[in-house]
Amino acid sequence: MPIRGFSRKRFEKPVVCLNLDQVHTLFSDGETVSISSLIEKKIISKNSKATLKILSKGEIDRKVSIEANSFSKQALKKLEKNSVPYKIV
Repeated sequence: MPIRGFSRKRFEKPVVCLNLDQVHTLFSDGETVSISSLIEKKIISKNSKATLKILSKGEIDRKVSIEANSFSKQALKKLEKNSVPYKIV
């Protein structure tokens, strides 16, 4: 039986959410947090077409640079407070 109506499921893009405490445990000082670095560490699959979003759970003490598609407001405040460089891709 055909499906009636319209679904946005095929237009949705997957998002990888990463908390600041996960960044703290997965990356060391001087590293760059990005989709390509997550693929290199085999955290996500290399065929993934996901975007990266940084969330604010936890604290970050490491000096890493973060390149993500989006950030939560609280995560931006914590990154600016700890003077962690970030870039919106």
